[in-house]
Amino acid sequence: MLRLLSSFTNLYPLWLLGYTLFAFVTTPLWCHLLAGHYVPVDALGLCLSTLKAVVAPVLLGIFCNWKLPGFVAKAAPFVLFISVIAAWCRQHPVGEAASAESALLKS
Repeated sequence: MLRLLSSFTNLYPLWLLGYTLFAFVTTPLWCHLLAGHYVPVDALGLCLSTLKAVVAPVLLGIFCNWKLPGFVAKAAPFVLFISVIAAWCRQHPVGEAASAESALLKS
């Protein structure tokens, strides 16, 4: 029994990689099939946003770890902080923040 569990443990990273790489297709497909009859579902938009949010960072991380392992090891302690700042900047672009602030000051 332990040998069987060991083989499942070894297959888990492969399953996770496969699911991550196909998530950008399966998620919009399931949304369209299950909820498409009740609400409009933009399957292509969902597919592209999932591709940008899930698959691209995973592939970029794999590539950087493969080609630049020294840099990745040095940058690892700061990656969480950088990702939080990048996510915040994506949600609050500088131009929009400045225009919103000037609009509030004028009113």
